[in-house]
Amino acid sequence: MSATNYPLDTGATGAKAAVSTSASSKVRRLRILARLRKTIAWVVLLAPPLFVLAVDLSVRGDRLLDLRGKYIGSYLGALVESTMLWGLLLYSASARRGPWRWISAVLFVALATITLGCQIYFQRVYSTYINLDALLFATTFSESLFGHLRADGLNFLTAVGPPLACAVVLVWLGRIVVRPRQTTSTRIAQLLAPVAVIAGLTIPCSY
Repeated sequence: MSATNYPLDTGATGAKAAVSTSASSKVRRLRILARLRKTIAWVVLLAPPLFVLAVDLSVRGDRLLDLRGKYIGSYLGALVESTMLWGLLLYSASARRGPWRWISAVLFVALATITLGCQIYFQRVYSTYINLDALLFATTFSESLFGHLRADGLNFLTAVGPPLACAVVLVWLGRIVVRPRQTTSTRIAQLLAPVAVIAGLTIPCSY
């Protein structure tokens, strides 16, 4: 047979090549988006301890720069503990399904609001954080606290408001970009989250 009588369909060949190129381009874009989403997920999970560190530096940066020796190690240990606590809670709260994600979300938002908000407020009012040292030296602590709250409720709300809003936004972002599947690692994180909360509440760390 002659190719003159049966010409090649160059149009079909070109269409197939175009489809193949388009598919390859789409795959590359999807891979880039997947890597970008993974990076953003890590940023979201690390945002809580970074926010805590930023607040601490803005409040008492000069004092932290004066830390020496074992106090630097202790402070770094506290940062690691904070990273594990907030990261595990937020990772668990970002799960796609299951009751644990709601429990973790409530714990994350509540703890972020109470701990950060109250610490910011105490720093404003007493120029110190609420810790074991403050409780030991403040003999009329509860009376003074409730007296301030009755007279200074608006200031307290402005202290707890930003941590509350940030915590809610982080849970929302976590459920968009983190969204871990129900794998073994997710279940382990959900089991470790309450352990991290208990450890954070019981391990003393005062500065």
